[in-house]
Amino acid sequence: MIAHGGQHPRADLAAVIDWFRVVAPPEWAIVAERDRVIVAPFADVDGIDWARTVDGSLFGPAGELRWRNDADRTFVVAITAPDVTPPFEDLAPVELTGGTPVRFFLLGRFSAGRWREGRLPRPLDYRIAATDGDRLVVTAERWQPADGAGDLHRFVQIEAQR
Repeated sequence: MIAHGGQHPRADLAAVIDWFRVVAPPEWAIVAERDRVIVAPFADVDGIDWARTVDGSLFGPAGELRWRNDADRTFVVAITAPDVTPPFEDLAPVELTGGTPVRFFLLGRFSAGRWREGRLPRPLDYRIAATDGDRLVVTAERWQPADGAGDLHRFVQIEAQR
């Protein structure tokens, strides 16, 4: 895998997402808006105004696209196969080694027909079928930059589990 990074005007985020949909079709989305956090299959987030989001991640087996919106810019990181060239190259690409599988839980439990977490200031909009007591598990891969500058976790999948 390789990581590419860059920054763009916020209005360009939709074009970067369109590029990613072609080169590494995402299966999942985690998107933070000012008033909610959405966790859903990518097909269920149609209609989001990406430039108005706070931050997010689109991911699946082929790669991950992360972003964080600032007042007028978007900072983007794409983690993809080495032969993929992004439409941006503000930072030198970083080769990644490893790919060790890891799993962790997202906040919240499914209870009484909805996802709940009292410690978060925004409601959870987890669009994933579940039964009472379930939690969301993220399967990820831990990668290390070739220069040894820490770990990077690339999200791969989400599922509800007890």
